[in-house]
Amino acid sequence: MLDEEDLKYIGKKVNAEDVSLFLEGQMDLKPIYENRETNFYIGTFTENSEFIAALYQGKYSEDLLPDDGLMLVSKEMELAANIKKEIINRMINGSSKSNVGKLERETQNRIVELFQSELKYRYLGKWEDRDENSNLETSILKSGF
Repeated sequence: MLDEEDLKYIGKKVNAEDVSLFLEGQMDLKPIYENRETNFYIGTFTENSEFIAALYQGKYSEDLLPDDGLMLVSKEMELAANIKKEIINRMINGSSKSNVGKLERETQNRIVELFQSELKYRYLGKWEDRDENSNLETSILKSGF
């Protein structure tokens, strides 16, 4: 909290990996705030509990940073796991701001079609969420001999 009287908060955009590590109790909050690749924001809550934020225009100083050793005591493992799944989904499907993942998936689909139609390969599906997923499925390879 930046100003207790006006209930002003300071925050910043952070990457999902750092948030996950913080929620799992594996990362101190200060290094997240020390990252200067993203801007600080000042925000307040309205009477309707809506949070309004604006870009912080003030000078960067150590006073803006959290104290050393500020760790989450009550770990949020489920929330961290959900964030990690969202990261993977965005990598596979692309985010709403990027077509990279979507283009990659389209290319993979074309390659699968080529292998099935031209080389007569059997497609086993997308296994990225499968337990004990591996690049080589030895049991399938052994069954062919």
